[in-house]
Amino acid sequence: MKKIVSILLCAIITLSCFAVYGSAASVMYGDIDGDKKVSAADARLVLRYSVKLENSFTQAQKTAADVNLDNKIDASDARSILRGSVNLDWAGDFGKTGSDILNGGSYYMEVTVTGSDTPFKVVNTENVSYMEIKVDFAEAFDKPDAKPVDMGILSLNDTSYMVSPADNCYLIMDENLTGGSGSLDMSELLGMFDQMGGGAAVDAKPISVSPVTIDGKTYTARTFKNKDDNGTTVHYLSGTKLCFIRSFDEDGTMTMEMIISEITTRIPENVSSVPADATIYTGETGMMAFMLKLVTLAGLKISDLT
Repeated sequence: MKKIVSILLCAIITLSCFAVYGSAASVMYGDIDGDKKVSAADARLVLRYSVKLENSFTQAQKTAADVNLDNKIDASDARSILRGSVNLDWAGDFGKTGSDILNGGSYYMEVTVTGSDTPFKVVNTENVSYMEIKVDFAEAFDKPDAKPVDMGILSLNDTSYMVSPADNCYLIMDENLTGGSGSLDMSELLGMFDQMGGGAAVDAKPISVSPVTIDGKTYTARTFKNKDDNGTTVHYLSGTKLCFIRSFDEDGTMTMEMIISEITTRIPENVSSVPADATIYTGETGMMAFMLKLVTLAGLKISDLT
């Protein structure tokens, strides 16, 4: 059973390469009329301004209207604001690049490490840390017919859990899972993120704008470099979208490349608390019951893993 735990923890540690960059918003993006919310009325004002039916915007309004950060105010901004007013787009992301969202410290992100077909889901806020992967039981246990299973680790209110999202099951992490060290210290895991990319950005402006090809796709990407004692991390952005991150050691050898499929400040509700109807497991007996759930989801039996 501990092999399953080790697979998950090793995969999570592999993600330790996020950098942070400085950016601060002085206005509420998308709020043009100053009522502290994003609404259809704001979208209408922006659309009128874009076709010169409205020309009395203050500088603050112009800044708030350029939600796409392309240094112009047009129908695409109005469309984004309208979608944001009904939560089809997330207004909390307006006026931010992917790097800004990372720097804000509260985000949901989906990434894939180059060389792996397994996407990761990462949630980080002041009070919640959650990481989820799809564990390939077929490869891990040499069982070709086994199904992949979603597994996660949640740190919430100073308690750490292993999570089976499909079964709504939570296993409290204790010495049975962490080799006698007590509850898993998620802050220590998350600290690894900062160690490989922390610190202030070397350049507040892009160090280059050039075509970059990754995973068969070519981006005209702006690149931002961050350097510290552990090496260098580079963010590649196409417009406001953070496309991927590369980390390099002190010799300039690339040690990690991550494709970013999604990053947003919208935090999924299902990781903000343990659901009231969740099944909670503890101790050795609980660990066995929890692992049995995972094995069953994979289409296997306990005996298949021995």
